Amino acid sequence: MRILFLLHRYLGIAGSLVLLLWSLSGIVMMYKQYPQLSDIDQIQLLENLAFQDCCELKYLTFLARDFSAASVEMLGDTPLVRLQTTDNELLSYALRSGVFINAISEQRAYVLANKLLNDHLAGAKILQLQSIHSDQWTIDSQYHPHRPLYKFTIDDASRTEFYLSSYNGELVQLTTKPQRMWGYLGPVVHWVFPRFLRENSNLWRNLVIFLSVLGIFLTVTGLMVGWKQVKSRGSQITLSRWSPYQGVHFFHHYLGLIFGLLTLVWVSSGLLSMNPQGLLIASDSKVESLRLQGRDFDIEALALVLADADFQRVAEQYVRVDFSMLDGQLSMVGISDDGSRYSLHRRSYRPVAVADDLLNRLAEQLQPEFAIASRQLLLAADNYYYAQHQSVEFPVYRVIIDDPQGSRYYLSPVSGQIKLKVDSSTRWYRWLFYAVHRMDFIPLARFSSVREYFMIVLLVGVVMLCGTGTWLAVRRLLR
Repeated sequence: MRILFLLHRYLGIAGSLVLLLWSLSGIVMMYKQYPQLSDIDQIQLLENLAFQDCCELKYLTFLARDFSAASVEMLGDTPLVRLQTTDNELLSYALRSGVFINAISEQRAYVLANKLLNDHLAGAKILQLQSIHSDQWTIDSQYHPHRPLYKFTIDDASRTEFYLSSYNGELVQLTTKPQRMWGYLGPVVHWVFPRFLRENSNLWRNLVIFLSVLGIFLTVTGLMVGWKQVKSRGSQITLSRWSPYQGVHFFHHYLGLIFGLLTLVWVSSGLLSMNPQGLLIASDSKVESLRLQGRDFDIEALALVLADADFQRVAEQYVRVDFSMLDGQLSMVGISDDGSRYSLHRRSYRPVAVADDLLNRLAEQLQPEFAIASRQLLLAADNYYYAQHQSVEFPVYRVIIDDPQGSRYYLSPVSGQIKLKVDSSTRWYRWLFYAVHRMDFIPLARFSSVREYFMIVLLVGVVMLCGTGTWLAVRRLLR
């Protein structure tokens, strides 16, 4: 028994502050997320397409590359084709000049930034322009193709900072001062996400796993000691005599009996989120996506569409048009400035609904060696496809395959593309991490304000438990 006491005491000195910070930052993350320029935010900052004096296309089809997708949008006053290769390289082609863009000068970036301000932040001025490799808000690998980044600091009320790609001028990130403040207090603390750690991914991953294991041992020893102390009271147990302690020790003991198991569950599910030893790593949907495409991307068909005066006229009501291959044909999706998406007819370019027979053919191509258990157009969320801090597309076409994994696919009825794949590892991750960590086992808990109040009560209890533990640890260190 003495060993348990000593283990809990000294593990508490090492780990109680970590658990306290995780609990406090967890409260923040119920309301504030890591600053991220969402797709809808990016779309709302785009200008409507304009094809005057356009287009020079003869060099577009000369490029001997394998493409997976393309989109047309404006870069300043210039219509641009953004191309993505099968190995995720990004290429940009200016439609008026017929020139591939692979570098944006600082002067050009400044002009693009000023246009962005004039269109969306009238009266604001650029305070500073920096060329950076990365900072706290551009650590992720998604920014690698755009580095170095041009970082602009603006003198508006929100102290906005935004980042342009030095490769193709694309706006890739935007943050405000409140977002950055809450980002530090919430996600950066909760994910142990300071830049100097996150840029060394192995060190960061091992540290988070170590701290999680430390938290688990601390909580387990605390539960064992706490219950042992209650049992040792024997027949003398009364409501006021469950604990032999006084003062802060007394409150820490009671809080541990009430909230200790919940703390253990949260720390353990946090450890699972790191997929230790590849435990819950899901398979991707690359193979299935290739099957849905039906053939390689047709760059010549794209050039024919871009040269069509009817397409140019219709496309000017959109801020972006996305192109991909679907069932062996070039597919087009027009995106308006409010984020609405429309499947465009291959000849008239007018919005059309994706035919049911096409969706059925796509469903059968996902895993042709297995039967389809069910297929359904969902108008609302289910247990795996639902909004959590970001919107998801509805309706969505759900296909469940009768394979050993019980695979589920959620297809966009607008683009026909796979929005989400769920296999057995995804399901385990959903229930062992998301459901436990967010307490959203049932739909009511995902969407009702009841969950918010319930979570706050639980988090405050865990904060008090970890706070008293931290106080006891600090007091022992100062002796």
